Amino acid sequence: MAALLLAALLLTQDGELDRILQRFAERRTKAADEAQFERLVADTRTELESFLKANPSHKDAPRAAFHVVETYLSGENPDAAREKILGFLRDHPTSEHAAPARFALGELCLRKEDDAGARAAFEEFVKLHPGDERALFAKIYAALALQNEGKYDEAALRLQAARADHPDRRESWGAQIQRSIVYHLQEKNAEARRLLEEVVRDCPDAMPVEMARRHLAGYLRAG
Repeated sequence: MAALLLAALLLTQDGELDRILQRFAERRTKAADEAQFERLVADTRTELESFLKANPSHKDAPRAAFHVVETYLSGENPDAAREKILGFLRDHPTSEHAAPARFALGELCLRKEDDAGARAAFEEFVKLHPGDERALFAKIYAALALQNEGKYDEAALRLQAARADHPDRRESWGAQIQRSIVYHLQEKNAEARRLLEEVVRDCPDAMPVEMARRHLAGYLRAG
């Protein structure tokens, strides 16, 4: 009897996280305003944390912990979100959710204007997840952090490498546009213009081309 009761309890626990997430998805569509949505997020966080407290070694514990992190990322307390991400990565460094957690940490640091922290997070992301499709963006954002720190030469080299490492990715043209901005900040306007003209001429994606044209127009107006 005890074995049957334990088996039934485990089956209940196995589906509990999915039920919590399903309830959130259903209630989210009914949230009429931001205040209701914030209450929903807080209630879901409480449910997730209760699940983790009752089932610390459950196979779904890493996933539940990551969803707790997401509830903090949606709020207005970046310091609390950062601590939750760091705690998650400490407790679940090899989880399938570690990559998005590390990327989110870099984005959070950028929003907080913590350029050194952002650069470290994105560099670690590239080192640990080189095959992830976000690796290109992590390289660009790490270079952006260097740009914000005034390390223009290194930022330009990182952006050039990002474009060279991913020549077949349309998003890599963004690295080239960003490098033109770095050159402009260094008053290397001829080099900046050359890169933008190359984007306009060769990029197959309309959005980077339009962005490059706007920058070129600005350079022409400025002489």
